[in-house]
Amino acid sequence: MAPSQHEIDLRYTDALTMADNVMTYRLTVKEVAQEFGIYATFMPKPVMGVNGSGMHTHQSLFQGDRNAFFDPDDEYHLSKVAKHYIAGILRYAPEITLVTNQWVNSYKRLVPGFEAPVYVCWARRNRSALVRVPMYKPGKEQATRIEYRSPDPACNPYLAFAVMLAAGLAGIENEEELPPEASNNIYEMTEEERRAAGIRSLPEDLYEAIELAALLEAAPGRARGARARVPDPEQAAGVGRLQGLRDAVRARAVPADPVAGPTERRTGAGGPRRSGGWRPGGGAPVSSAS
Repeated sequence: MAPSQHEIDLRYTDALTMADNVMTYRLTVKEVAQEFGIYATFMPKPVMGVNGSGMHTHQSLFQGDRNAFFDPDDEYHLSKVAKHYIAGILRYAPEITLVTNQWVNSYKRLVPGFEAPVYVCWARRNRSALVRVPMYKPGKEQATRIEYRSPDPACNPYLAFAVMLAAGLAGIENEEELPPEASNNIYEMTEEERRAAGIRSLPEDLYEAIELAALLEAAPGRARGARARVPDPEQAAGVGRLQGLRDAVRARAVPADPVAGPTERRTGAGGPRRSGGWRPGGGAPVSSAS
């Protein structure tokens, strides 16, 4: 933890209610701090050289009262649903980063050396991984979950939860294969070693994140309004994935809530259930050091 930094955990609930709770929490903290003459910030990287603030989002899916992520016979105690969900998150992670990390300052946090994730991979014990799977504890089957570590607390939680859920559900629908666990120190690997292991990187700055998101509406090979250049192979390969994800997000969107205000668009992340009875659940620590 950095000086004057605090970590608050919010109890798990459905995605839409959690987004409401995040907004309420941020407003409450700022108002109470102001009463005591203190300024509270949810800026991702307010101080250079120390850990920034992340919004590590824990996620799980339930079918009725059963945790669909748990499998007692699996090596990691993860079901096929959980593995496909993680694979979907990893597949779309660079493309949804514009939503989960929407500010210029967001990318000052996503740098090596401060526990914030930079590389697209998953692990159980490696806290530098983008997706962490907390270790299983006997008798705690309902707590089986994944932790997505890149979002920051300055994002719009309604949109952030929607794209995370859409990416995971797309992984389930497409039966995406989960890559091997990243057990080595990713930061000590060379770029060639990471490429050979299939480990991609998150966008380095807001411009790169916008370029990736712009491919949603652009023809393959070039983002509309971007600088003319040879497209990155990863970006070109992601066009089809982005178009499918765009349609999934739009399908889950609902009209803007007048109570939330014109800049906060509510989504259906925690609303309508999908066929098969899936309903999202999970908690979101609002200000985690990373």
